Amino acid sequence: MAIKHQNNKFTVDIQPGGRLGKRIRKTFVKLSLAKEFERRHMIDTQSMGIADLTFSELVDLYWDQYASLRFVGSKTEFYRLRLIKSLIKDTQLKALQLNHGEEFLIKRKERGMTIGTINRDINSLKRVTSWAVEHNYLRLDPFKNLKHLKGNVSRIRWLNQEEIKELLRACERLNDLDLKDIILLGVNTGFRRGNIKDLKWEDIKGDMILAKKTKTGVPYEVPMNETLKEVLNRLPRNTEYIVDVTNLRRRFKEALKEAKLLRSSDDEEKVTLHTLRHTFASRYLQAGVPIYTVARWLGHASVVMTERVYGHLCNHHHLEEVKKLKGIGE
Repeated sequence: MAIKHQNNKFTVDIQPGGRLGKRIRKTFVKLSLAKEFERRHMIDTQSMGIADLTFSELVDLYWDQYASLRFVGSKTEFYRLRLIKSLIKDTQLKALQLNHGEEFLIKRKERGMTIGTINRDINSLKRVTSWAVEHNYLRLDPFKNLKHLKGNVSRIRWLNQEEIKELLRACERLNDLDLKDIILLGVNTGFRRGNIKDLKWEDIKGDMILAKKTKTGVPYEVPMNETLKEVLNRLPRNTEYIVDVTNLRRRFKEALKEAKLLRSSDDEEKVTLHTLRHTFASRYLQAGVPIYTVARWLGHASVVMTERVYGHLCNHHHLEEVKKLKGIGE
């Protein structure tokens, strides 16, 4: 902590906590102003937290001031943060330590959560404390060194062509043709359940279909294939919404049972509504569509996410293509 005098100006240079702390630097024309700024930023180096808050209160602030805008349209982050609050509870920020994060992971393991789910929880937890450091609620990030779990993440489940056909036939046998259209909509757009629910006729833009409320907060478009166009052409336009998703989960479960695709909740072969999105992505990647294009159609903020989830499909496709080619010089 120091005040530097140069060119008739006084610069306060503070970095609480050494090289791990957030650096604060500001320049003044008067020494008295510089000293007052320095005094107001005197920090107890023995305490981790600056603000007199509990972790639970910090999470509420993070949601209200940042996450509710960053993750607009998504309930996933909200429920994950609520879970984090319930497991870490009312620990004071000044007492927050790495072991609180490690205890949180132990509790998630005890509940039988998968490695992928726990690692997503870690990401949310780190976003909270990183944001807190950036906004001076914390001096240091106690969870900066909290490690992701290693191991085999459950494989992505998607439906092959025969499974899709059987699921559609099950809808016909159950006389739930609306569900059949919703499934066709899902596998031909890759939209999440929320996007399908909120889809309006005004979101059809020529040969493109628009997803407005997304996890990233950024709308994106998907090109419509002929199957999707046929579905939309036969649907009635009685309301502004394209489909009715009332009791969708129950109806989808009944169709899975009828199609003999229903699995227990802990079976990695289980099929959910989100499986339709995986089916969309897997089909196009295995057909050779560039991963950057598929990432855009999925509304991913970065192709890194697409590569992490579906990259192995691209590698398999590239290997198959190489096998078709003659060797150089052959």
